[in-house]
Amino acid sequence: MLLRLGFHQLTVEDSDKFIPMKGDVVVLQPYEGGNPSGHIAAFDGRIWISDFRQIDFWSGPGYRRKRPAHVFYRP
Repeated sequence: MLLRLGFHQLTVEDSDKFIPMKGDVVVLQPYEGGNPSGHIAAFDGRIWISDFRQIDFWSGPGYRRKRPAHVFYRP
């Protein structure tokens, strides 16, 4: 869906060094024991936001610990 809306997938070799830009979106795949739907968040130019304000794109301790597959998109 994001591709159809004009976003393009970014190639990121090291997520820990990724510098987001306003409008970037991250799609996190589910991990065992976590939300079976995964997670999605957008960067507003200052912070990552989903249905809550996040401290980073990982969105929580489970994602941060498990580090599931994820993709960044840019408009």
